[in-house]
Amino acid sequence: MAGKIIADTLEHSTAGSIATNYVVNGSAKAFAQFAGDGTAQINESFGMSSLSDTGAGLYVLTVSSAMSSSDYTVVLHGIDDVSYPAHVGSYDTSRTTTTFPVNSSNTGSSWGDAGTLDAVIFGDLA
Repeated sequence: MAGKIIADTLEHSTAGSIATNYVVNGSAKAFAQFAGDGTAQINESFGMSSLSDTGAGLYVLTVSSAMSSSDYTVVLHGIDDVSYPAHVGSYDTSRTTTTFPVNSSNTGSSWGDAGTLDAVIFGDLA
């Protein structure tokens, strides 16, 4: 049986209260932590359905539930190894409501596979 709860505020007995629009609009809609070197694979995720390795340092992540537009926010982070961070970005305009590119560089001068990459998206679901 499916149900629906309608509330404008959530309140905890000792921690205070918060308007539900902060929960709906301010929460991450999906995240992934994935290995970018060797065989690219998602290690941990929520709301991500797949990862494609499209070349050296080039990946495409697919979300499980479509976003309302392609104007959502993506936050990226990468580690090449334990000694320094990788350069990570989304330098391609092919973002859609269900997929977004992730690019990494382990040298700073050309695309290259990074050891560990993180992606988090914020925005409205469709």
